[in-house]
Amino acid sequence: SFSSKSFSDEIPISELLELIDAKDIKEREQIVTKIIESNNNQKILPIVYYARGVARFTQGNMKPDKAEEDLTKAIQLISSIEKKTALDEKYLMKAYITRGDVRFYRKDFKGAEDDFSKILENKIENADIYLKRARARAANRKFDQAKADFSKAIAIDADSFVAYAS
Repeated sequence: SFSSKSFSDEIPISELLELIDAKDIKEREQIVTKIIESNNNQKILPIVYYARGVARFTQGNMKPDKAEEDLTKAIQLISSIEKKTALDEKYLMKAYITRGDVRFYRKDFKGAEDDFSKILENKIENADIYLKRARARAANRKFDQAKADFSKAIAIDADSFVAYAS
């Protein structure tokens, strides 16, 4: 069953990474949609949903509602994998980050905060994630928590102009 396998076992990962790194965003979305349509939902690759979610939230191809749907599907599918590889974990975190960005863009600041918090629960020490969560918290008027996140970002990356400027 799908849940017992890593998604990287399903297709040569080099092909998927090439697809994700494609320069033409609209073409990427079309390719990914064809891949999704050619598979049944039980065997669909989470990275394919991730790739289309990114494509739908990138450069002049803004479809944030559809991007959020795809990223949520990727998160659900990767989360259902029983034995995750490092690559599975990497794309799970990337999906949460991108979905958090989409939610922030859509002014769903609570959803964005939740996604960035989910990443930080995994003991990730990344100034950018603390900055993203701080902005979501500030937008939700949680100023003390936002200030703590800005301080944490500065502690991680003392040279972060963005943290000081925020």
